[in-house]
Amino acid sequence: LIQSRARVTLIRSNLAIAMRLPPDAAIEAIPRSSDALPPLEKMTLADAQRSAESGRVEIGELDKRIEQAHGEKKIAQLKLAPQVNLVGAYLHNEGSLFSQTNSAYVGAFASWDAWDWGTTISGISVADAKEGQASYAREKVATRIRLDVEEAFVGLDTAAQAMTVARASVAAAEENFRLVKTRYAASAATSFDVVDAESLLTQARGQLQTGLYDYMIAHAALRRAVGTVPEVIAQE
Repeated sequence: LIQSRARVTLIRSNLAIAMRLPPDAAIEAIPRSSDALPPLEKMTLADAQRSAESGRVEIGELDKRIEQAHGEKKIAQLKLAPQVNLVGAYLHNEGSLFSQTNSAYVGAFASWDAWDWGTTISGISVADAKEGQASYAREKVATRIRLDVEEAFVGLDTAAQAMTVARASVAAAEENFRLVKTRYAASAATSFDVVDAESLLTQARGQLQTGLYDYMIAHAALRRAVGTVPEVIAQE
């Protein structure tokens, strides 16, 4: 009991830090009023994986890197084209007989690096390599995310099945406890039998609560894997 109390103190501090609160902030968990499960996500595994590829921050970041690398590649390719510059001027003079009052001119000149020791070509190759690296990194991350979603999807289904088994165990333990009490009242069972039946019932109920929170954790893990914004936690 003393060790459990010490663990609770440490866990409360870790929870407060995770919630961006002072480590010594008072946090009281509110027990659930029922063992009702959160609603299942109405999506298939394929839908969840597609949603993750569009909702995960990692994919968005790599898409920006690919876009940037593609832009750098286009700029490097444009350096192969000639550069054309237009110039123009307008002059207005007063008080001089040897100069026109108004004059203007427009001109253009072009330049083209026929040979730059391969700098432009190598620049295109570098930009193309960066784009390829970003695309490969995106595919690698996308594969890992799909596996994360599949793991979370299977974990939620497993937790749901465990809850079904836990509820059946509680029902069986309650019926066993009722029968043992009836037999005890008829002097057909001992007080030890009653204690054992009550212990089994308590254990089954504890497993049901553990299964409930395992399901809630699995549900939250799936939402995180898909990239869904988690529910807002109200703070008073």
